[in-house]
Amino acid sequence: MNHNKQNPLGIIAIFASLAEVFGTVVLKFLPNNIQMIFVWFVICFPVLIVLLFFFVLYKKPENFYSPDYYKNDNNFLQAIRQKLNILGNEVANDSTVPQDIREKVQQKIDLAQEQLSEIDIVNDEDKISLIIDGFRIEANTVKSFYRNVFDYLTANDIEFEQLVPFKTGSKRYLISKDGKHISGRAFFAPIIYDGYYIETHKSKIGAKSDIIKFLNALSLKVES
Repeated sequence: MNHNKQNPLGIIAIFASLAEVFGTVVLKFLPNNIQMIFVWFVICFPVLIVLLFFFVLYKKPENFYSPDYYKNDNNFLQAIRQKLNILGNEVANDSTVPQDIREKVQQKIDLAQEQLSEIDIVNDEDKISLIIDGFRIEANTVKSFYRNVFDYLTANDIEFEQLVPFKTGSKRYLISKDGKHISGRAFFAPIIYDGYYIETHKSKIGAKSDIIKFLNALSLKVES
């Protein structure tokens, strides 16, 4: 398999090379008054390509690599997850974006994360699950799991506002109104639910442990 033809970098190289070759060939057929302009174009064009290349390389280096360049599919999926996390964090922390728009974007990102997780989930042991008052809640990702839990609380008219902000340690909150921990640092990977920020930057085991503490504070019967 020829990686260069499939790689965006290879396509750029081919395009730039062809442009230079054809530019050189047609130069002698141009009128004298146009030749000088065209010469400057032939000189400046590759410089512009190089500058744009390094700009994209600095901003979004992953765009230069097709899926075939990753050692395995999981590495490629992980790269996509990281981009989704960055996008989600930017949206969640952008106060210029209306609240309802931020929540809708977060839901779309969570759905994409869930679909990515389903690709490499091979058994139910990888899922996070618990039972609240006889109702099972499960998900493949921490974000989807937390969203499902709070959907359950909302659907059953269980008020939790009185617990906000909720501490899970000496420095961290599970949920807060301003998206900041006790230490003052912003949530790293929050989801926004009904105006509240919920921290999801934790392992599946840690996420389950924290939400059980929260549900116990609500006097709910929880089975893990």
